[in-house]
This record gives sequence, C-alpha cells and structure tokens, in this order.
Amino acid sequence: MADALKTRGFCIQLHRQHFAHNAPDEKWITEVSQKQWVILTKDTASLRRPNELAAVIISRAREFTLSNANLSGGEMAAIFCQTMPAIHRFLQNHQGPFIVRIRRSGELVQVYPERQ
Repeated sequence: MADALKTRGFCIQLHRQHFAHNAPDEKWITEVSQKQWVILTKDTASLRRPNELAAVIISRAREFTLSNANLSGGEMAAIFCQTMPAIHRFLQNHQGPFIVRIRRSGELVQVYPERQ
C-alpha cells in the first residue's frame, strides 16, 4: 500500500520505521500528532479503546480509517489514492482532533467528533 502511495508522490512514513510493532497505540498516536502527521490506518478500534481515543483527543490527532479492515493491500492503496483529494480538502477545512472513516466507495464519514 505504501509503495502505491509513494509512486503517486505522497510522503508516507510507516509505523515500523519509527515504532516497535507492539508500541502502545496511545504512544505512537501522540508522537505522530506532535509531528503534525496524518494517520492513515485500517484499525477501526480508536473509538472503542478509551486510551486510544484519549490520545487522539489530547494530541489533536487527524486520523483517516478504512471502514473495512479485510481489504488487500492493493485495495487499500486504491481507496486511499482515490480519496486523497477529498482527504486534502477535509484537512484544509478541519482541525484535529478527528477520526474519519473512509468507505469502500470513497465516501468520508466523520465519526469523531460526531457531526451534528
């Protein structure tokens, strides 16, 4: 997935380049957010894990999550590449913290904070 994004000119940092595989999510979320990086993930559990959600809120994280974690790397790359213009527009108009789900269709759905 990362290679597909890189070949399209996106600057991508991989989790494994900076953190151990078992690094606590709240640790890497905080560090990534301090660097003002955007989180692209397929892990949809941030809302269900109090420590992770607290890290997102406190660090003002900007997280885009695929809504289907059972996609192949190629499918994930295609969805992220397809939605990158919408992701950029969202980033221009919203400050963190937020969590946005990306549907297979490419639709962005803000799940935190909930839209009124």
